[in-house]
Amino acid sequence: RVMALVRSQPSTHGMYPTYLNAKTGKFSNGVITFGALGDSFYEYLVKQWVQTGKREPWLRQMYDDAMDGMIGYMLQRSSPGELLYVADYNGRAYNHKMDHLVCFVGAMLALGARDGRPNDELHMAVAEGLTETCFQMYARQPTGLSPEFVTFAPGRDFQVPNNGKFNILRPEAIESIFYLHYYTRQPRYREQGWAMFQAFEQWARTPSGYAAIPSVLDTSHKQDDKMESFWLAETMKYFYLLFDPTDPIPLEKYVFNTEAHPLSIFDEPADTVLGVRHGIE
Repeated sequence: RVMALVRSQPSTHGMYPTYLNAKTGKFSNGVITFGALGDSFYEYLVKQWVQTGKREPWLRQMYDDAMDGMIGYMLQRSSPGELLYVADYNGRAYNHKMDHLVCFVGAMLALGARDGRPNDELHMAVAEGLTETCFQMYARQPTGLSPEFVTFAPGRDFQVPNNGKFNILRPEAIESIFYLHYYTRQPRYREQGWAMFQAFEQWARTPSGYAAIPSVLDTSHKQDDKMESFWLAETMKYFYLLFDPTDPIPLEKYVFNTEAHPLSIFDEPADTVLGVRHGIE
């Protein structure tokens, strides 16, 4: 019902603002982002479609419309390196920054590009380009760890702002690397994942776990006394799955929710899935 409500609202090239008024059911701001506050909505459009056995065409249409909007209006290239990134939009102008959270987009696009649809090739190319940018967010830092977000400026690719230089062990980059390796089997994704894992081992490991890093620019080995739960629930899970040759959670049978919990794909008659049940076509 919530997805149907969102669908009934006007969109901006298939994309939606971050805040919905719970009393009026109307959007209350104009901010569009694939980072914090917006990411999971777009992820769940395609994942609900996959989990319901690809029998909910309205979810797929919402996803396709959103991806058309993202690629047509939000996707940018840096200079001089021509790295792909997804900018934010505040309702009036673009903000040329990209959160580490946006790095899930490579996985999302790869998951949605499996059915021989007209945009599959484009979506995979964008998935690979964005995931390469996310890997470079790690590889170009002195510690080999990504900051929370980067900003982009002409002639400088990306920079690490002072208020975004921390790393709290987020999973989105290794998530996309896992998905792209799963679907392409290109060895470079395991090589990238191994480089990232070694950086976490060197800079984040402690005798009792792994710690957040206050600055990915600082090689003095400073650590914060905290470990987010998603480090074990998501980040380490995707590292494990990337390197496990047995593919213990096949993506043809399971779909991961946004917290990396695997859920079985429905195998039910069409009249029992979400759209028909709630009168949505």
